[in-house]
Amino acid sequence: MTESSSESVSLKFLWSLLLEGSGDREPWTCVSNLIWAPDGSYMIISGYQEDQDTEMGPGDSWDIVWRVSLDGKWPWGVRNRGDGIAFSRDGKHLIMADPLTLNDPATGQLLKEIDAGDPEFSSWFNRGNVYKVSESRCDLELHKPDGNKELIYSGSDKIITALTSQDNANITLICFKTIACLDLPDGSQRWCIDYNSKYKPYLADNRELIVLLKDAGEDISLIERETGKICQTISGHDKCVTAAAFFPDNRRLITGSADHTLRIWNIETAAELARIELENKNEAREFVFSPDATKVAVVCWQIEGRYNYSLKLFDLIQAV
Repeated sequence: MTESSSESVSLKFLWSLLLEGSGDREPWTCVSNLIWAPDGSYMIISGYQEDQDTEMGPGDSWDIVWRVSLDGKWPWGVRNRGDGIAFSRDGKHLIMADPLTLNDPATGQLLKEIDAGDPEFSSWFNRGNVYKVSESRCDLELHKPDGNKELIYSGSDKIITALTSQDNANITLICFKTIACLDLPDGSQRWCIDYNSKYKPYLADNRELIVLLKDAGEDISLIERETGKICQTISGHDKCVTAAAFFPDNRRLITGSADHTLRIWNIETAAELARIELENKNEAREFVFSPDATKVAVVCWQIEGRYNYSLKLFDLIQAV
């Protein structure tokens, strides 16, 4: 890897870990979730892989959940039927989905199966209102802690993904032909913009801005969440931008691209602050900052006859 930086920030590569299945299995075909432990001492990551053996049937899928320490080692990995993961409110337990279970983060050991409607579950996990795309994929539903659900939005354009704002005041829907922002909790439309994209757009946000990557382009559009208008365009990548995330300070943006680089940008000036070139033609697919904002975990993807995923860890080095 090569590194360049300005006076404000730089990236220091720590390690890379190939995400493989257990035993003689091939690497994963998709990484679904990555979360940091509340104290920032390790990560939990889950992923999906097609199953070619006869245990579940050819073409079926299975998931694995890993704990990855800050030295790049993984003390355990457990097979699961779903890829949903979350920490309990006190950070002492790990909750996994399908079936819903309570697990020990230190060992991955199953402690007990739980029921989402059980009052005891609410004491482990701070469950508030959850907004979910319905099975029709054109509707958005409000799921309440008491188990009731309410349809708050119904459209004709199929929803690809939804992103709730950090203050839970609105939600942005990425659809096949449109992007819509809805106020919460009633689902009234704040704004809607049309686009024509060959590839799935990507969203990341802070409290005021949304970053939109579309049309397999090299440019990054920053959109005002309040109005839906583009307020800044950042250019510099040589190929399609594949991932983006705001820094916790909301002043900088980190992006990855098919040009196999990671770049850090000043949001206000659109200036490039730092650049890392990834080895072996890797492309960044997701960025997740540590709770103290001193590290960033990067899920990368590489294709050479098959899909390969890896997890890379970087230190964020501030100027002194």
